[in-house]
Amino acid sequence: MLPILVKDDETLWRHEKDVSFQVGSKRCGVAWCKKGCDKAWIKRQSEKLSFFAWDKTRHVILTVDPQAYKNGREAYEDIRSKRRIPELIRKLKRGRKRKVGNRWIWERRPLKVLNWIVHLEWHKNGYPHYHVLLEVEGIGYRTRIGGDTIRSIWKPGKFVYETYFKDPKHWRNLVGDFNKTGYFHSEKDHQGRLPSWAMDLPGYIIPRSSGQRLHALSRRDAFDDYCDMAMQEKVDLATGEILSGFKFKVPRVKATLREKLGRCKQSVWGKITTASEVIEGIFKIPYREIYDRHKGTYIKKLGYIFRGSMQDVKEFLTRREKIIKIIPNTPNTWNYERVGFLKWAYCLRPGGNYG
Repeated sequence: MLPILVKDDETLWRHEKDVSFQVGSKRCGVAWCKKGCDKAWIKRQSEKLSFFAWDKTRHVILTVDPQAYKNGREAYEDIRSKRRIPELIRKLKRGRKRKVGNRWIWERRPLKVLNWIVHLEWHKNGYPHYHVLLEVEGIGYRTRIGGDTIRSIWKPGKFVYETYFKDPKHWRNLVGDFNKTGYFHSEKDHQGRLPSWAMDLPGYIIPRSSGQRLHALSRRDAFDDYCDMAMQEKVDLATGEILSGFKFKVPRVKATLREKLGRCKQSVWGKITTASEVIEGIFKIPYREIYDRHKGTYIKKLGYIFRGSMQDVKEFLTRREKIIKIIPNTPNTWNYERVGFLKWAYCLRPGGNYG
């Protein structure tokens, strides 16, 4: 057992509100999740689309012929394994020549693609279709690719649709104001819901979007990864001893998408600061339960902050899923000096309290 659990009830109740709790909802992170994880995906797509020039962007919809495949899974796996969409982009960029007599002429002229992004959606019958946004060199109607050209390359289906953006309003109707509105931000019903065949396959991952890797929005430095590994601390749950540099073998469990979506927001990450220790871990407590029981404040990028008792600490630890670290709580002397300095600065202001 953890050392804090062996304390008697008298000790636990002695300081009623001397414990600080910082918790955050543990999300599944799946872009198809309707419990809020899709909002992070929408935000990333908005940031990527903000680099597109609306007057140079083409919108192409690619469908799949149901008669060419047994079911939606076979169609999706064929398109994914054979990289049909990157192949389409590559052939459009390369063009195609045909020999007429002694001369080579362009049968399909090269298209200069500056950037592209694709979004995956689903029909009610479980078959996929794709929305491809292509930023090209030309502007407006003159940059049209042509349905015949796309169909000659896109083998999985016969029906394709291509359009361009006439004005900024037309662009906003599709991508929105990069915040809440627009076609890709609206409730998609079956188009944004995974088909049943994809939900129960262990370890099966279906990306909701992909594209050309331009304009990296956030790059993680290799030194940050090194620091994380160096500072990682493991705790022996039997004794509470910190085992620095000791590596546990974590068995990898291939969960299905249904299991991942079911676990979303059913656990929380928590940081508990008591008078003697700082405990960080994952706890099997739904975020909504904490929000309803404890009065606190939500602070962006920090989480839900509230005060509690040692009895609350005991309840958290009995419902623990994983303890990340336990370290002694050593008060920082600089904090006290800083508070004193701020009080002193306040007294020196005009109209300050000199008493």
